Amino acid sequence: MRAQSAFEKVVDKVLLSNNFEVPDSLVESMIDQLITSAVGTQTKQGERVNQSFLKAQLGDAKLREQFRSQALKRVQSIIVLTHIAKQENITVPQQEIFESIANFADKQKFNFQQLRDNQREIFQEIKNELTLFKAVSFVLDNGQITWEKKEA
Repeated sequence: MRAQSAFEKVVDKVLLSNNFEVPDSLVESMIDQLITSAVGTQTKQGERVNQSFLKAQLGDAKLREQFRSQALKRVQSIIVLTHIAKQENITVPQQEIFESIANFADKQKFNFQQLRDNQREIFQEIKNELTLFKAVSFVLDNGQITWEKKEA
């Protein structure tokens, strides 16, 4: 939880000093991902998502608007952190990716067949996620971000 909070604070600080427009299609795609994820977490573990329900949720204009600012921030953060990673030649070793996939599979109770069927997507998703976290670590280590200690 603390790592997520630090991640969000770094992203907020970076986005504050790097405001830019993003294509609406990227925001719309991210809204789809957020809604799909939200619907997926509402179902019972192992239960398949009702596709007609998901389609209705994806088409709900009010729901899409509720996710818009979160989606915009997420797209902007991915773009800026990816740029930082490229600029600073931040890479993730394959061994680290494989270890993360193993941890992910264990936590999600994936079986071998599910991993094999989705290996490219899972590999790329984990690689991207680790790269973004390494970019945040780079900013924390090298950026001029000050932390305010709040009284409890």
